[in-house]
Amino acid sequence: MTTIAEVRDALSDAITAGTGLRCLAYLQDTIPAPCGHLRRTEFDPRMVLGRASATYPFTLRVYVGRTAEVAAQKALDELAEPTGGICSAVEDADNWPDDLVQSAYVTSIGEPMVGTVADETFMVCDFNIEVIF
Repeated sequence: MTTIAEVRDALSDAITAGTGLRCLAYLQDTIPAPCGHLRRTEFDPRMVLGRASATYPFTLRVYVGRTAEVAAQKALDELAEPTGGICSAVEDADNWPDDLVQSAYVTSIGEPMVGTVADETFMVCDFNIEVIF
């Protein structure tokens, strides 16, 4: 049976393979920008336990350096492109191990915003992703 941890690792690898963006499967205290951090988001276990397959939500937060604000926003826009960006990386079955998941989709892309982690300021953007397994 496929586990959340296996899917989290494979999703991270799929994003890295499809975009070249370093994607970390788990949160870290330091941000090696540009990079993405995956988070498993809230779900109702009553809707997933005992089923042959279910939808699990994840959020990818992408961090880019904010030294040049316009360049940072352009980098986030490139990753948000429906083709060639994170959508393509997540939805391309070739980026996933065989038979691990049924499908994966980017369901929404947030707006670029400023975020601060450990006194360092970044431009960030969230990508909501659903993985069915």
